[in-house]
Amino acid sequence: MVAPIVTISYNELVSFDSDDPDDNLVLKVGESFGSNLNCLGILAVTDIPNFSSQRQALLPLASKLPALPDLDAVIRSETLFSTGWSHGKECLVPGRPDVAKGSFYGNPRTESFLKDLIARDGQAELWNKLAIQHPEFYADNVWPESLPILREAFKNMGQTLLHVGVLVAAVCDVYCHRHGVETHFRDTLLRSLNCTGRLLHYFDMSERNSKEKDAMWCGWHNDHVSRTCSVLFVIY
Repeated sequence: MVAPIVTISYNELVSFDSDDPDDNLVLKVGESFGSNLNCLGILAVTDIPNFSSQRQALLPLASKLPALPDLDAVIRSETLFSTGWSHGKECLVPGRPDVAKGSFYGNPRTESFLKDLIARDGQAELWNKLAIQHPEFYADNVWPESLPILREAFKNMGQTLLHVGVLVAAVCDVYCHRHGVETHFRDTLLRSLNCTGRLLHYFDMSERNSKEKDAMWCGWHNDHVSRTCSVLFVIY
C-alpha cells in the first residue's frame, strides 16, 4: 500500500478559524496524523511566504560548518552536544556513532532560554537549579564568529517553521477535540520558549564501508518534542 503525503497551503492555515473550522482542513490533518494505517505522520505545507529565500540563505551554510577554523568554540559537550556543533556523538545504531551527519543546534526563539524563562515566570532559584541538572535543555545559543551570517539565517528559518507549526497545531486541536481528546497544542507552542532548530550537513559517504552506510539510518528513538518541522533538500 502506498500512502500519499497530504498537502495543504499556507493560506488555508492562515484563514483557519477554530470557532468556525474548515471541515476539509481538519479532515486533511486527520489523514496526516490520525490513527489509520495510511497516516504517515507527515503534512506538507506549500506557499509559505519568504520560505524559498530563507531556505536558500540557510541551507548552503551547512556545508561550511565542518571547515570553520573556530568550530571547537561552538562544541558544547556539557549539553550532550544538543547546542552548537555535533558530529560523531549520536548513535543511530547501538554502538555505532553517526559520522554521516553533522548537526548545528540552536534556539530560534531566544538567545538565552534560561534568562528569558526567569524574566517571564520568576522562580530564579528553581530554574537555575534545573539548568545545572539539565544543561542540555537550558544552555544559551552559541554562534561561530567566522560565519556571522549563520545566526540571522538560522533564526529566520526557525521562526518561520515555528510560526507554521503553531498554525498547524490549531487545526490539530480541533481534530483532537472532535475525537474526545482535550489538547492545547497551539497554546503550548505559543508559550514555549524551549524551541530547538537543527541544521544538518550530510557528509560524502560514497567511500565508506557498508556497515558505516547502514548506520546512517535512524532506528527507533524518542524525541522530546511536540512538533517537528523540516526544510527538505528536495523540491517536488
